[in-house]
Amino acid sequence: MESMPTPEKGTGVRFVILVTHFNMALYSTCFWIQTGVMPYLSKRLGMDTVMFGYLQTTFAILQFLGGPLFGRESFAAYVAAAGSVLNTIVVLKYIPARTKPVALTKENKSETASSWNIFSMKEIFRLLSIPGAAGILTIKTIAGLPMGVFQSMFSVVAMDHFKLEAKYNGYLMAYIGVLQMVMQGLVVGWLTLQIAERTLFLWSILVICLVGLATALMTNVIHFCLICIPMSLGISVFYLTTNSILTKIVPPADTGAILGLNTCVHSLIRSVAPTIGGFLYELYGFSSFGYLQFVVNLLVCIYIFVNNGN
Repeated sequence: MESMPTPEKGTGVRFVILVTHFNMALYSTCFWIQTGVMPYLSKRLGMDTVMFGYLQTTFAILQFLGGPLFGRESFAAYVAAAGSVLNTIVVLKYIPARTKPVALTKENKSETASSWNIFSMKEIFRLLSIPGAAGILTIKTIAGLPMGVFQSMFSVVAMDHFKLEAKYNGYLMAYIGVLQMVMQGLVVGWLTLQIAERTLFLWSILVICLVGLATALMTNVIHFCLICIPMSLGISVFYLTTNSILTKIVPPADTGAILGLNTCVHSLIRSVAPTIGGFLYELYGFSSFGYLQFVVNLLVCIYIFVNNGN
């Protein structure tokens, strides 16, 4: 039996973890800079909501294909671009090629080698045939789409519906960022120790469902700030539990491949959500995002309850 090389223990591992957290913090900072700035730049250029949806979809597709798309219209957009470059340099310089030990035997060597072919449809179907994998990914796609629609249009909503200036939109996004840090860093970890992952998975969808109804009925920014608390909790639990469940139902050699498919779900949602959001906002207004989230997640909850009952 052979083993893949892994980072050295002790100080080396702690350094890699530190660099990884720095990398994610830098990426998140630059991403939210871009997210907050883009609607205001688009409005200056005379774009309507539908056109903004097209713009976001185009960006998501290009990102999905691996092509960089950097802003050129303001200092903040330049900062985001420079941060992305720095992000890449940090990864190439300090993150090891192998961060997880994988034991290889004669039986799975050929299987693992084929999994490195990222465009192999045979390999994708093999992963989806693992019991539970296709179901979790399907639920994540369906339940995640309404959230993606709302998130992709959030800055437009803040600007047009709540009439917030750019700096106040920034404060609101900072508030949401702090909530997410608290939920992911403290609350979710504690919940996973107390409650089974699959139970948390179901309850997170139910929370997101009720948040959708509350979102449709809210009337001002104060209401939204209150709604953000259960929203951040539900979304954090949903994404973290799905990631954890997926990694546990596949063999260790397939962990990277299944997480790659999981990332494709995010890219797919980001590709179609802005266009859907643009049309919904233009035709039915802000409340349509909440009702869509409520109805879709309610149907997903019913589906899970029925299947668990059988």
